[in-house]
Amino acid sequence: MMQYASAKELHARFGVTLVQTIDGDDPAKSALVKRALDDATAEVNSYLQGRFVLPLPFIPPVLTQVAADIAIYRLLVLRPDQTVEDARKRYEDARKRLTEIRKGELDLGLPLSKSPAIVGQVQITSATRLFDRRSLRDA
Repeated sequence: MMQYASAKELHARFGVTLVQTIDGDDPAKSALVKRALDDATAEVNSYLQGRFVLPLPFIPPVLTQVAADIAIYRLLVLRPDQTVEDARKRYEDARKRLTEIRKGELDLGLPLSKSPAIVGQVQITSATRLFDRRSLRDA
């Protein structure tokens, strides 16, 4: 599965010190980072599917940023001693940005899916009735 962000991207965006306290050299912690990145990719895909053909032909930088914010939030909430307010704000902003992408309010420069995504309510219209109770009673 193609990921939108990597552990290296987390190090670049959030600093080696922060990510090492989560990741470090411990294989179990590295597995947590991988899981957070996989979960972030799955969450991004859940917003993009139906609107774009997946997998994407290229990864727009905004999706890397969004996935990194989601992953770091998921990692920081695992740390009981860490305040996560900044990470929570980044996570909420990332989800808002994904909603804007899904609604077509933010253009990624990607080809759209052939089957349109259904967003909001569906409205059906039809022609006026040819027959009703009154017209059938007289027949």
